[in-house]
Order: sequence, then C-alpha cells, then structure tokens
Amino acid sequence: MRVLSDRSSTVQTYSLPSIQISQNVLFRFIYFVSSNSQYLTVVTRFLNDAGINEHIDTAWKLVNDSYFTDALLLYPPHIIALAAVYTCAFMHGKDISKWFMNLNVNINEVGQAVADILHVYEIWNSPYFEREVRAILERVPRANAANKKPKK
Repeated sequence: MRVLSDRSSTVQTYSLPSIQISQNVLFRFIYFVSSNSQYLTVVTRFLNDAGINEHIDTAWKLVNDSYFTDALLLYPPHIIALAAVYTCAFMHGKDISKWFMNLNVNINEVGQAVADILHVYEIWNSPYFEREVRAILERVPRANAANKKPKK
C-alpha cells in the first residue's frame, strides 16, 4: 500500500499481506452492520405482533446470518425481518399465517428472501464447502510463537 504525504512529496510504502487487509475490512464491515443494525427493532416488533416474541434469539441469528448473503442488496429491511420471523415461526411450529395475511406485503418476495437466506445454510453444510474452506485455511500463513512480542 502506498501513501502520498500532503506535506512532502515523499511516498511511504507499507507492505501488508492482502489477506490481512481483506480480513480487516470484512471484520469491520460485519461489526458495523451488526452493531448499527436497523433490524433489531423491526424484528422485535414483528415478533411481538405475531405473538412469538419468545423466539427472538432464533430470529436474530437468522438476521445475522443473512449478512453473509446478498439479501441485504436485494430486499428492503422489512422483507428480511419478515423472512426471519416466518422462518423462526416455521422452525418452532408456530402458525402465523393469519398474521401474515393481514400484512400489506408481497408474500412472494418474503418467500424468495427466505429461500435466499436458507441457501447459505445449504452451502455451509455441504461437504464441498468444508473441503474448500479447509484447503483455504491451510494456505493462510500462521504466525510463529517466536515472532510474537509479549504483551505488556
């Protein structure tokens, strides 16, 4: 990475492995999205309205896992929240079909969002994914214990 200083015409060169930069950007993005999420209040409100507010942990995990899909780019926040509520109700055997029919929302769009969010679980549980991730992790350089400086 090259940085040009404003005060002088010198160029400072920093060499960081691209994997570290990518990891840093990804972790910061996930932290920003999860800590500044607009979904918590929407999901909580929908769960209360549907009468299944005891399953907020499951719904919140579904919303967090949706960050690993392109659903954030394809659907508005209320559709993703409804998809999480629908999936949560289905997982726990709750019937919220009457509540869903009273909503002014395209049920096909919610169904497509549910399919997109659940698709990530299919990928994560596939043997191909495990084999590929293991191969990638084996190529990631490990830090030597001798190179680490002790913390003060």
